[in-house]
Amino acid sequence: SKGDTPPPFDIEYFGIDGGRYDDEYGDTTLLFRQNHIRQSSKPTYHAQTLWGNVFIQALKVGLASYHFISPNAGENDGNSGAYISYENIACSQWPPLDDGSPVPARVPFINISFDIETRTFRGTIPWYDTYGSCWQGCKAWNYEMIFDSKFVCILSGNIQSVTLDGGVGYDHTFGDVLNYTNAAMKDIVIEAADGGAGADANVNANARMEGGSGIDEDINVGEGDNDNITEDYGEEEEEVSASTIAGSGSGGQSGVIDPVLKRRLDAGRKIRSRLMEEGATVRTLRLISEGSLGAYDNDNDPIDYNL
Repeated sequence: SKGDTPPPFDIEYFGIDGGRYDDEYGDTTLLFRQNHIRQSSKPTYHAQTLWGNVFIQALKVGLASYHFISPNAGENDGNSGAYISYENIACSQWPPLDDGSPVPARVPFINISFDIETRTFRGTIPWYDTYGSCWQGCKAWNYEMIFDSKFVCILSGNIQSVTLDGGVGYDHTFGDVLNYTNAAMKDIVIEAADGGAGADANVNANARMEGGSGIDEDINVGEGDNDNITEDYGEEEEEVSASTIAGSGSGGQSGVIDPVLKRRLDAGRKIRSRLMEEGATVRTLRLISEGSLGAYDNDNDPIDYNL
């Protein structure tokens, strides 16, 4: 029954007809036909302020991504203030509002505030008051998001749901089940490594580990080859590791690291090390590592920009 299943804050797909869509036009879901709107450009990075940044889960813009336009909420139309985007095709796997109407493509926050000192954003998604319907039994969602010092990810915070009768619903925690990174991770790493000057460098990584040219970097839980960063979160110790690099230099010789790749890999490690010191969880760090891969291999950027 409606209200039994929490809304999809985490990457847990469910929806109409099992969340199925038949082709690129999504004819099996009203939600997708309403929502599938392409972005006009890739998100940009703003290190000194929240505003202008986009934060994504599952490396997809438009999969309940958070867009921070300006501190002035304006008309709450998704063109100012802040909003949640449901514009990606993947949202076709989620159910409509409880009255059967499609989830809007952009859902603006109301009552927004941002504390510069603590880098804390607060806002409300008023499902019932704005759209005349709950979503999965929720009248509203109240948000608190705490960002790192350079707006690379959401470190902590929570989403508290409100039921139709005004009661307290479920609570979802950022850094735990909710993991969000800046959608411009490729540019963040490049800027950190090259001072913005190397964004057009041709970085390629077609050969992995077995020889030839390229780079393979990932984050995993367990034993790593080098540059291990360890942090103890309560009873559970997680280890974040970057794998051994195999690269190429002049002449394509195996084992020689391309200097551009090396700078960017070092920059990525420094970013993750800083974030761990600021309290980022291993799940969030893993997402950041995956989102950064486009900085090391221009041909294989894993982020879906919904373009």
